[in-house]
Amino acid sequence: MQVKDEPDFARDPESGAIININRSAIQRAREQKQVRLRKQAEDKQLRAEVDSLKTDINDIKTMLSAIVEKL
Repeated sequence: MQVKDEPDFARDPESGAIININRSAIQRAREQKQVRLRKQAEDKQLRAEVDSLKTDINDIKTMLSAIVEKL
């Protein structure tokens, strides 16, 4: 059953749920979700790399301080 004034939506007669029947809109939404999830994964990886670099720099500073104290 079509939803009034909404050509992309229909009501499921069994459950009464309103569903999107526009296949291209559904596909675009899925693609956008995949892009968003990939971006989130890349951002998470970049944050982990930056944190690792910060730790490395702090270790180097500590070692340099130890060397300077021995001189």
